[in-house]
This record gives sequence, structure tokens and C-alpha cells, in this order.
Amino acid sequence: MDKDKEIIEAGIVEVKKYGAIFPIDDLCSRINISKKTFYSCFRTKNQLLEKIIYHLIDKWKSESRIQAGQQTDVKTAFLKIFIYHLDEVTNFNSNFLSGLRLKFPNESSIINAYFDDVRTQLLNILKEGQKNNKVKKGYNLEIFLQREVAFLEYLRNKNHVLKSKEDYIKLLTLSLECILVAGDEQNEANKN
Repeated sequence: MDKDKEIIEAGIVEVKKYGAIFPIDDLCSRINISKKTFYSCFRTKNQLLEKIIYHLIDKWKSESRIQAGQQTDVKTAFLKIFIYHLDEVTNFNSNFLSGLRLKFPNESSIINAYFDDVRTQLLNILKEGQKNNKVKKGYNLEIFLQREVAFLEYLRNKNHVLKSKEDYIKLLTLSLECILVAGDEQNEANKN
């Protein structure tokens, strides 16, 4: 493994453990390199964080495409993508995203743009479902999605660790089922 990739992988471990504001000394000792070696690969910590974020986003995009491509029904596709990202974000120290916002605004904007893309992907799944009579007509899908994302962001911003991810998933599933067309309703809509 080349030195840059080794540092990025170690950086991911540090970010998961400490958030965006981790000591470079800890990263260097983790992989037995000097600070001089670190700074010969990355000019600044910001540059490393940017590389970490792009590395994570590439991984998340790839997995998200796989999750979406394997699903045929709205509920499963939506839940798989939403839960995958929930799992990924909760693997990091709760200060990761807030630390990025406070100390590394450029890097924060990169990850925020990615999550905007995820919201768009989720919204498109719901809109496609509505077009195919799988999601109730006349339901404001943007508000539905905003509510679910706002709830997660509220928990994240309060550094609230979900007591039970399973409970949140049940709540999300119930919310989603409220906007889905039931089997009988779907057959009726397809007749019209």
C-alpha cells in the first residue's frame, strides 16, 4: 500500500474515533511514521480530510448504487439506502460532522453536497414510486423526506446517540408505510 493510502486509511480510523479534530501525532504513531513523512504526503490536515471525505464518498456512492440497483420495490430501496447512510454516519464520532462545520468549512461543504445527492436519490425513488402508483398521489414527498432527514439531523446535532437504531428504523418504516399504496389500493389505481 502506498504511503498516501496508508495515511488516508489511518485517518479514517482517527476520524471515526475522535471526529474531525484529531491530533496528527496520534495518526502518525498509529502507522509509525514521522510528522515529516506525513507532511511530505499532505501539506495540511485539511488536505488529508478532503482526501478522506472523497474516499468515503466514493465508497458510499458505490454501495448506494448497489443497494438501489438490487431493489425493485419503493419501500426496500428507500430503506436500504437510508439505513446504509445512517449506519455509515453513526460509525463516526458524533463530533465528526459538527467539527467539520466549525473548523473545516470547505471539507464540510463537500460532504454536505454528497448528502444533498443522497436526498435527491431518495426523493427520486419516492417520485418514481408515485408515478407507478406505489406511493399515494398528492402526498408532498419533499416534506416527507425533509421531516425524516430533519429528525436525524436533530439527533446528530444534539450529539444524541440513537438508543436503538432498530427503534428508529421501525419509526421510519411506519412513516414510509403511511405514504405507500396498499396492495388493494394499488390494484384499483392500476385499473384507472
